[in-house]
Amino acid sequence: MISGRSRRRFGARIAMIKAVSGLTSLALKEAKELIEGLPKKFKEGVSRDEAEDAKKLLEERRF
Repeated sequence: MISGRSRRRFGARIAMIKAVSGLTSLALKEAKELIEGLPKKFKEGVSRDEAEDAKKLLEERRF
């Protein structure tokens, strides 16, 4: 049986994958692969405001 903590961590991981997918227009599989290879750049040439919004979104979904 999966513990509550593992279940929450899994849910947070799914939320992070979906957030990265939305930010980058990658498919879920590619977003998962990107997350597994962090830290690295995944979006370049964005405005400061867009970067701050992306950072905030990812921090909210940190796992």
